[in-house]
Amino acid sequence: MECLPKTIDETFELLYNMSGNMPSQKKIEISKNLINTIVELINPQLNETVLDPFCKEGELLRASLQHLHEKVDHYSQKCGWSDVFIQDKKLMIECTEIFGIERNPIIAKVAKAKMIINQNGREKIYCDHILNSRNHWKFDTIQEVNFGKFDIVISIASFLPNEETNDEALLQQYELGYVWRKKGEVYIKTKKLKKKEKLQILFIEQCLKLVKKHGKMGLILPEVIFYTPQYNYLWYYILQNNNLQYTLNLGKFNISQRNRNQYGAIIIEKNSVQGETQNHFIK
Repeated sequence: MECLPKTIDETFELLYNMSGNMPSQKKIEISKNLINTIVELINPQLNETVLDPFCKEGELLRASLQHLHEKVDHYSQKCGWSDVFIQDKKLMIECTEIFGIERNPIIAKVAKAKMIINQNGREKIYCDHILNSRNHWKFDTIQEVNFGKFDIVISIASFLPNEETNDEALLQQYELGYVWRKKGEVYIKTKKLKKKEKLQILFIEQCLKLVKKHGKMGLILPEVIFYTPQYNYLWYYILQNNNLQYTLNLGKFNISQRNRNQYGAIIIEKNSVQGETQNHFIK
């Protein structure tokens, strides 16, 4: 007889393993240092909305919420807020500013459970597939999530390397679902639909769509996207009218996973003039 889990973390790990035959099963463990660094660089402000559209167990959301709670504590000292006002402000943040989407129903429940344990569990986490047409999202997701709505979109493109789609109806929804050709120093989107595309590529475009003008997008991406020439068109698309604020070299010890892909990260300000890009190495 198998041993029962002895700790909360072991229980969550068991639940995660139960989802192994379902979508979104690739578990990536991110160091707290990396999570905190990305959130600090993005620097969510009070009254800003934060979405993780592929939230897994909600690590980035919990760090963002903690960051906003610390903002409340800071302003409370400066402004002399009462304890009741502080608690009300934190409650409002939890109820109206933190959102997550996870396609795997078991992992979505794990994310909600961890929110309850670590905070109050009022954050809105929905089980849905963010890459589907908005018309195919569940009612609750449609009520809360829309394109151009969020001040901050932060996530890990942790799809499996071989996860791709050849669904023409789905590909037609994305500019990156079409073939791009280089013409001089620029890339032009053609009218030719790709035969297939990796989900993590479509995910990048979807995240950009979800961010409002002058909002920020922070993504952890497979390292192959940064260095492979076949993705030059992708970077041309990403950098059009957007400000690449930070690139992050994540080192060898900040992400562990069941398959050993390397990752990097970017932070972009949408529809903003390109300034100086800062590169950070996360030890």
